[in-house]
Amino acid sequence: MQNASTGLLTHSLCHSNNTPLFPLDPPLSFETTYAPRNGTSLAATGWFDSKTTWASLFYQNNNDDIVSAVYTCDFQTGAYKLVESSVISDRSGTPAVHPETGHSVTLLGEQEGYRVFFHDRAKALQSLKFTQVESWSYGGPVSTNTNRSGMAIHSMFSGVRNVTVVTRRDSSNMEVSRLNIDGAWHISTFPTPLLAPNTTNLSNTTTSFLYSNTSSSSSPSTLPAWSGHPANLGLAIDTHLTRHIFYIGTDRAPHSVAAFVTGTTESGWRVQPGQDADRWPLADEPDADLAVASQLGTSSIRLYYVSGGRVVEGRYKDGVGVEE
Repeated sequence: MQNASTGLLTHSLCHSNNTPLFPLDPPLSFETTYAPRNGTSLAATGWFDSKTTWASLFYQNNNDDIVSAVYTCDFQTGAYKLVESSVISDRSGTPAVHPETGHSVTLLGEQEGYRVFFHDRAKALQSLKFTQVESWSYGGPVSTNTNRSGMAIHSMFSGVRNVTVVTRRDSSNMEVSRLNIDGAWHISTFPTPLLAPNTTNLSNTTTSFLYSNTSSSSSPSTLPAWSGHPANLGLAIDTHLTRHIFYIGTDRAPHSVAAFVTGTTESGWRVQPGQDADRWPLADEPDADLAVASQLGTSSIRLYYVSGGRVVEGRYKDGVGVEE
C-alpha cells in the first residue's frame, strides 16, 4: 500500500509465513527508480523459485506511465531488493494511459508470462503483455466500452486463455470480460445483461454496450450496498472454478457474488451471504479500498482492508469466512 504522507510504497515482511506481518514503525518500503504518483493504483504478483520469493509490482509514475518493478526477498531482513524497473506503457501501439487508471496483473505462467490491465484516457479497458521471447508489448483492447463509473479493475485466470477481468460499470452493474479459447474477450454485465448477447472486444461501441430491457433470471436483481463507486474490486477463482467477486459496500461491510460451475455449465452471478462483523469487521469508510489475494490450487482467498485504523485480513475458503 502507499503511505499517504510520504508517497512511499510499503509492504509486509517478505519472509513471514502464512500470516502477513506489516511493520509500521518504521515501515518497509520498496526502492523505486521511478517515483510513484500520489494516489497511484497498485497491482502485484509473484512466485517462489525454491530459493527466494520474487515480486512484480506495477504502479503509475508522475508522467502517468505504467511502471514494472521486479524485486527479490532478503530473508535476513524481510525487505524486498530491487532487481530491475522499467516503463512498460511506452510500447508501440499502446494508447495513452488514464491519469487515474486502476491496475491489475495476472501471472499466467513461465511461458505465457504476464497480462497487465489498465484504462486508457477514454476509459476503455486495455492490456499489456509480457513473454520471455517478446518482452513487453501492447496486448490490445479488452473492452472498448467507455461508459464507466470508475477505474477499479481486478483479474484472475484458471488456465491458459481463460482469464477474467472485472470492472465497475455504473451505479447498478459490474462488467466482466472473459478471454475465450477463440482469442476474443467476451463481455457481459450483471445484474442487467447487455442487449447484444455476443459482445466482444471487437464489437461496435455505439450499439454493443446497451442494456437489455429484460432482466436476467440467473443474476441477482440488485447488488447489495452497491453504489457503483467502490474504491476497488477483488476477483478470485477456487479449485471448483467458482469465480468470486468482492467489494466493500456503502454499509462499510465486505460483500461478494459468485458464479458456480456444475459439470461444464456455469451459473449466473449470485449474491453470497454476508460475514459476521466479528469475523470480518466493518471498514473505516463506505466503498473503501480492498485487496484480494488467492491461490487457485488451495481455494484460499484473503481480503485486506483498513478497519479501526489497521490493516485486517479476512480469510475465505469453500464459501466460509474465517476470523481475520
